[in-house]
Amino acid sequence: TGIVIVSYLGFDAISTLSEEANDPTKSIGKAIVLSIILIGSLFVIVTFFAGFVAPNYSELNPDTAFLTILGKVGGSWLVHLAEFTLVLSFGLAGGQEGQTAVSRILYSMGRDGILTKRLSYLHPRYNTPWVAIILVGIVSVALSLSLSLTTVSNLISFGALFGFLSLNIAVIWHFYIKRPDKNIESFVKYLVSPFIGFSVSLWIFLSLALEAKLTGLFWLIIGLVILVYKTSIFKKPVPQFDFSE
Repeated sequence: TGIVIVSYLGFDAISTLSEEANDPTKSIGKAIVLSIILIGSLFVIVTFFAGFVAPNYSELNPDTAFLTILGKVGGSWLVHLAEFTLVLSFGLAGGQEGQTAVSRILYSMGRDGILTKRLSYLHPRYNTPWVAIILVGIVSVALSLSLSLTTVSNLISFGALFGFLSLNIAVIWHFYIKRPDKNIESFVKYLVSPFIGFSVSLWIFLSLALEAKLTGLFWLIIGLVILVYKTSIFKKPVPQFDFSE
């Protein structure tokens, strides 16, 4: 389940490009929903046809099951083509997507004063956060060479699921509890729907490996320490970006 979550994580990276999109109040939301529909449909269709080729899929090696199915369909050349495509998609496309998303988050935190201002430096020619991009690239290479796929997927899943839990709670609080004009539509959209999302995310979150939970908890503690320091033990307001500028 942790690896499946990592496979679907690309859609949330779209939100980090809000400041670089045309009309982000409309385009970002549509892009996120459309990407989920396209990715989900592709997964269902591919799995559907793969089931015809290997109905006894439980007998296959889960680490190489899909490549085995491709071998039955098109032979070794199709397997090699798929391997080459996987390397490109994960190594280049997936890596670039993650680097782009994380660097924009670090850029925002540097600009807002939560982290060092150096992370908010923009390249004079390309107007991109080059310091944050290089830092993310260095850290990513170091982690990819020192951690296993299972460990990385569990750690990423912790962050993703914790974010999903927080997001669903925020929707309930902001759009339902704080709004006086409650009706059937708002009850379904802003209470029932996010509650279902919260419940499913919590169920998967609790099933993560203990290693992921402990490491994620340690990471949260580091963030809390930074927040306490920046707010002088919550005596100052939390740094925020002024959208009125």
